[in-house]
Amino acid sequence: MLPGNKYSDRIIVEFSKSRQPSLTDEEAIVYFETELIRKIKTEQGELIQLATQVALCNGYVENPNLSAKESQLVGGSRRKIFEVTKHGYKQYLSLDFENWQFEVCDHRGKHIGVWNFSGRKTKEADTSGKHDLRCLK
Repeated sequence: MLPGNKYSDRIIVEFSKSRQPSLTDEEAIVYFETELIRKIKTEQGELIQLATQVALCNGYVENPNLSAKESQLVGGSRRKIFEVTKHGYKQYLSLDFENWQFEVCDHRGKHIGVWNFSGRKTKEADTSGKHDLRCLK
């Protein structure tokens, strides 16, 4: 589950049912993950709001300064980074604007995996360093 995840499914269900009210909760999550996310990729503003809601409801706080620093280091590409302190260490979520998931990094900025908005891990850590947060190095 997404580190700190508590409310992701509820948010995803509400979002999906706003478009397809007849879905059960389980169907709404599957619909979001398999169809809806692809259909609305062009509606970036709505997806950014959804990602922000998921992150904030799970205890992450947006860090605009870190987002700006990381954007500068990676050639100006857009970044939206959230953080949380767990067991005395920071953890970071960076919104992936291409795949609409969260790149998760540890307190040193090392990539530990990818989680979707529903809070499920979809990819293991990228050990190449490509997805690490450079501004924390």
